[in-house]
Amino acid sequence: MALPSTGKVSVEPHTFLLDESKEITRSSWKQVYSACLGKVVSAQATYHRHIGGGKKVEPSFFDGKIFFDSKNYPAQVLATISKDRTDWTWGYEKPVAAPDSCFELAREIKGFGTSWNLPPLKQGVQKLGKGLSGEQLAVAACGLSKGFYCYTKVEEKDYDIYVAFNKLPPEVFRPINAEMFFALAARCFPMFNVEHRVFVESLLQWNGTPYEWKVKKIVAHLDEDVEMTFQEEEGVPSVFAMKIV
Repeated sequence: MALPSTGKVSVEPHTFLLDESKEITRSSWKQVYSACLGKVVSAQATYHRHIGGGKKVEPSFFDGKIFFDSKNYPAQVLATISKDRTDWTWGYEKPVAAPDSCFELAREIKGFGTSWNLPPLKQGVQKLGKGLSGEQLAVAACGLSKGFYCYTKVEEKDYDIYVAFNKLPPEVFRPINAEMFFALAARCFPMFNVEHRVFVESLLQWNGTPYEWKVKKIVAHLDEDVEMTFQEEEGVPSVFAMKIV
């Protein structure tokens, strides 16, 4: 996909490239995952620092909650995953005993998968491996929902359960600054197989950050400007230089 040459992009907080008006191939798992990753990694890092770290985690699905020591949040069953990490069963298949309300998020994700013809989301049981992991599926689920979810994995005897939860303190999803944006991109680009343009624009859109294209460069106007220079390899744009200016 060719890069824009010039042009400013106006944004509203907490919108990103999966909005219908944006340029993304929704039948591409890589692009959908790339659009979700930055938002979710940022929120997960904040959640681990302030809520989940060192706490006893215990779901109570019949109460529709997950507990972190004495604090609790509304819980959703995303999926179960086998102990050998090869089989993922989405919550809409009801793989655990829980009230129907605990599977609403999983059904929402199935709706996206069906609408976009995206097998990782619309097929109830997924074989993992070959570039597809449970963590990726959980990231996509939390990133696609407009319900501001984080997730955690709860170990059981025969399988593990991925649990999503929301109604978190606002600071978990607070906008990030230039230093945090730079660190997030620098971490994610080498660690995850993502499309850089989709990752960057989606994260900026979610963050409510205005930015502009300047001939194969994005200049993002955070508390400090961040400049990212792209190069295209086989038609896929990748960031090869990034700096705070």
